[in-house]
This record gives sequence, C-alpha cells and structure tokens, in this order.
Amino acid sequence: MNPGSENANRDHWQSQAAAVARRVNFAWWLETLSAPLLVTAVLGAAGLLVLRREFPQLAPEWFATGIGGMVLVMALASWARARRKFEKPEQSLVRIEAAMRLRNSLSAARAGVAPWPAPLVTVDAGLAWHWPRLLVPPLGALALLAAGLLIPVTVRAGAVNAPPEQPQAWKKLTTELDHL
Repeated sequence: MNPGSENANRDHWQSQAAAVARRVNFAWWLETLSAPLLVTAVLGAAGLLVLRREFPQLAPEWFATGIGGMVLVMALASWARARRKFEKPEQSLVRIEAAMRLRNSLSAARAGVAPWPAPLVTVDAGLAWHWPRLLVPPLGALALLAAGLLIPVTVRAGAVNAPPEQPQAWKKLTTELDHL
C-alpha cells in the first residue's frame, strides 16, 4: 500500500472524528446552557421591567450591554460545566465505526494493527439534531428578554427628575411677597 494514501486515509478519518467531536461537544454545551438560560431570562425580564420603571433616565444601551454580559458569563460557565462531558476525537472514531458497522477497523488502524480504511463518500456518526429541543430554550430566552425591554411600563412618580413641588407655606409666602 502506498504510504501517501495511508496518511491521507488517516487524515481523513481523524478529521471526520474531530468534526463529530465538535458537534457532540456543541450539543453538550447547548444542553447545559438551556435551563440556566431560561431561568436567567425570566429573572432578567422581571429585573428589566423593574429597572425601567425605577430608573427611566437610563439609556436602553445600558440594559442591552447588561443582558449581553449576563448571557456571555452564563455561556462561559455552561461551557466550563459541560466540558467534563466533552468527547475526544478518539471516542468519536469509535462512535463512527459503531454507527457505520466498520467492525473496529478504525480502532485497529489507530492502534497501528491494521491499515486505515479508504475514505467513504458519506460518514455517518449516528447523530441527528433534535431541532425543537435545540431551538426552544434560546428563542424562549430571547423572547422573554425582548419582552422585558419592549413592554411599556409606567414610570414611578418619584423616579422622574422633576423639580420637587414647593411646600404650601412657601407658595403662600411667595404669593404674599409678590403682592407687597
């Protein structure tokens, strides 16, 4: 067998395994992120409504920056938590050979016992995205946060920077001085 084609076969299967590992790891991260994201979105939407009522002078950009920072911190924390479950490319090779019924040919080739099999046109890892489960939590969180930003709120009476009303005695004194 040509050593160049052997290296090409190895590179092909290892790149396929790395792609499957990235896909599995992304799914683990999304699953770890979904529940905290929804809980935080509910609390964040309520907090936005309160902040908008109590501090109407704050610009919407501050709210958007706060939301973005909160989501970024949550995404990083979820990534760190999901990292324990991440799959390595070596594990993805086993996943591919099990799904495609390759009879341990990839594991044997990786161990150096057998040659790498020729690349196939389609590589099936036995994975499929479950789109409703994937999209509902982030879209729900986005809808909740948008509601917190866009629902009209009545500004609290004391929250507006209006000049304070003068006491009745001052008004009476001012009127009398003007009269004199």
